Amino acid sequence: MKKLIKILTLVIITATIIALFVGCAGTPGATGPQGPAGLPGAIGPQGAAGLPGAAGSQGATGPQGPAGLPGAAAAQGAPGPQGPAGATGPQGPGGPQGPAGATGPQGPAGLPGAAGTNYVVAMGTVDSTGNPHNMYNVMTVIWNTTYQRWDIELIGISYLVWNYVTVVTPFSGFATQGSLGGKLTITIYDAAGNKIKEGCSFVVFSH
Repeated sequence: MKKLIKILTLVIITATIIALFVGCAGTPGATGPQGPAGLPGAIGPQGAAGLPGAAGSQGATGPQGPAGLPGAAAAQGAPGPQGPAGATGPQGPGGPQGPAGATGPQGPAGLPGAAGTNYVVAMGTVDSTGNPHNMYNVMTVIWNTTYQRWDIELIGISYLVWNYVTVVTPFSGFATQGSLGGKLTITIYDAAGNKIKEGCSFVVFSH
């Protein structure tokens, strides 16, 4: 539209200038009737470009594009130097007991120990007829017909029942022991409590 206006303006200015030059040639005559309109003039050159318009307002943000392809993995770096050892932690709880191992071979016999104290001071066996057997430290074994008991005299010992431990085992029934005149006395009874002449064995221990 601007170009068209400029062209029409140039045409009008050109026609006016031509009319002025023609009018100077002679005495102006009477104004004749208006002739027909002349042909349109040639199109003039394009006018200079106008100043740039003001910047338009920023448009709305478009939608987010698709995610790009993942980049190539970087090469693994060299391992760093080993750090200092940490402090020793507390001891953990003990594990369960393992199975017992196989029994090892028997070791060699040890040296014999020193002989122990012999607490037996006298012992022996007498049968029901008064015959002594396996006597140790015994001088005599006599049947006392008055008190129906065995009177036993020991070698080098004045026997007192309270000073020794004496074990008597009769062949039958049960027995009691005592002391009289430095001798060991043994009285044997049957199941009814009657005194009997029966054999027995005896051992006298020192304290």
